[in-house]
Amino acid sequence: MVTVVFGARGNVGRNVAAGLLAVGEKVRGTSRNPEAGGFPSTLEVVQADLERPETLPAVLAGADKVFLYAKPEQIEAFVAAAQSAGVRQVVLLSSVSVVMATSEQNPIARMHRTVELAIERSGLDWTFIRPGMFATNARWWWGNRSAGRASCAFRTRKRRTHPSMRRTWPRSP
Repeated sequence: MVTVVFGARGNVGRNVAAGLLAVGEKVRGTSRNPEAGGFPSTLEVVQADLERPETLPAVLAGADKVFLYAKPEQIEAFVAAAQSAGVRQVVLLSSVSVVMATSEQNPIARMHRTVELAIERSGLDWTFIRPGMFATNARWWWGNRSAGRASCAFRTRKRRTHPSMRRTWPRSP
């Protein structure tokens, strides 16, 4: 059987695919643009896009497990295709925001929870991974330093940003 990794060129997906390949799993990685390359030679790469549901049946054929990150508007088509293909288990990259006290007011948490609920109701076996922040995502704000500065506020345990915890990096000459 095959494990499908959606987004096999992304920060998380590429590492999931590499880890599965390293332990001998058969992995099919998806990309919107497989011609862009950068994939391990042992990875079966196919074109698929969660925003184009017609691409899902072919990529899920013969798969028993899926690693996925999805938006609410994509999940119903994915669930239907996974059920039709006989997928047994979905591992969903979600967010810790789902279980935080403020989740009801947080649009990101609501988005992730909507996807989780659709998978819970699907009848498929599931695992939800709810990380906080990925270090690789810090590159996004660090890249802004070319505009002159990059700032990041670090929260204390009391959820207040203390002035001494703010960091600003001036642009290098």
